[in-house]
Amino acid sequence: MPTPDAPDDLHGGLESVRVQHGVPAMAAAVVRRCGTAAIGVAGVRTAGQPALVEHDDRFHIGSCTKAMTATVAAVLVEEGRLSWDRIIGAALRDLAPGIHPGYADVTLEKLLRHQGGVPSSPVAASPR
Repeated sequence: MPTPDAPDDLHGGLESVRVQHGVPAMAAAVVRRCGTAAIGVAGVRTAGQPALVEHDDRFHIGSCTKAMTATVAAVLVEEGRLSWDRIIGAALRDLAPGIHPGYADVTLEKLLRHQGGVPSSPVAASPR
């Protein structure tokens, strides 16, 4: 098992997948409670350019955060630490006073289904 100071290198596996799918670069990490178990990057920063991607380069993940959030929520539900019908106000007790009153009783399931009543476009924050 790798230590947090010496994580396994994922470069080889990433490089083969990167070439197979024709993408300029890939990065991945395996994070466990004890720290980073494995990490790696492969490819170039810009397609057609020679500069290699590095571990500390930033990647745009865009809409992938929706799937990541849903996955983390599902893991927490599976572990019994959260439930699909848990309301925001109960799940975030410390933040409850600052939650918009219209959202306090919305469940995790409704949020993840985009049925929680959150506006689709940004709105100005109300003064407190």
